[in-house]
Amino acid sequence: MIFGILSMPISARDKFILIVAFAFAAMFAIVVHEYSHAKVAVKCGDLTPKLAGRLTLNPAAHFDLFGLLMFFLLGFGWAKPVPINPDNFENKKKGTVLTSLAGVTANLLTALLFLGFLCLLNLIPKDAIYASVFGEIMFTLFFYFFLYGIMVNCSLMLFNLIPVNPLDGFRVVESLAGSTNKYVQLNYRFGNWPLFVILLLVSLIPDRYNMFTLFLGEVQKLIILILGSF
Repeated sequence: MIFGILSMPISARDKFILIVAFAFAAMFAIVVHEYSHAKVAVKCGDLTPKLAGRLTLNPAAHFDLFGLLMFFLLGFGWAKPVPINPDNFENKKKGTVLTSLAGVTANLLTALLFLGFLCLLNLIPKDAIYASVFGEIMFTLFFYFFLYGIMVNCSLMLFNLIPVNPLDGFRVVESLAGSTNKYVQLNYRFGNWPLFVILLLVSLIPDRYNMFTLFLGEVQKLIILILGSF
């Protein structure tokens, strides 16, 4: 992602603004995702996330260094998993499913909210934006913060819905199918290796066949279509 910004035919100043916008958008998406996991888990009766210091909006509590690096390099990544103890839930299956889906649901809602803010920014008259250098910089910063925010939240949502260990999609399958299910057992056996294979494939597959690139391309087309209608 960062390489894409650096290769854009724009000024060094604008590249810096876009990198800052992307960095804040990525941090916001990560915090929203992980905080939602923690909040729903606690609501369902498990205090483990709160005791582990994860029921917070402090980004430092949620960051995984390698996962954050993937955000900057590939446009998607992950954070430290929120620790939960399903045995503490009032309803174990329901609590686990709700907690697992909380992060991706929060990302979807955040993307929709950011789309609304982007539409409002699009209504600002161009002469007002370019009346001063400060106004131009602030408009560019917020516009791309919301734009990248939509893309990152959608990317994080899609990535976490993949049903491989230890992603949220797998936790849902695990809860509904049970630990004795053959697919679930296969994931237990191979640990995180299927995830590493997926990351490798995503980084090597050409854009026209890459599900993440294709999905985000469609999201981008939708944003352009909506903004063009205002």
